[in-house]
Amino acid sequence: MTDPIADLIIRIKNGYLARKKIVSVPYSKMNKAISDILLKEQYVHGLEVAGEDPFKTIELELRYVNKTPALTDVKRESKPGR
Repeated sequence: MTDPIADLIIRIKNGYLARKKIVSVPYSKMNKAISDILLKEQYVHGLEVAGEDPFKTIELELRYVNKTPALTDVKRESKPGR
């Protein structure tokens, strides 16, 4: 995986499109920091770090407002290697 931030964003976006309640993403300090910001800004209901080293995951509970996803159009502006 060359861009873990884009992977995190795409997993969350796909989870919303599939109407999932929980999305699991690989654990890293960067993914945890971004997930904490999403929780603070109320784009997700909750997060939990599951598993043990080296197979930790972050489980994000997605938030829906009146059956509409809290996050809709998510886009990564920066491209790797540019």
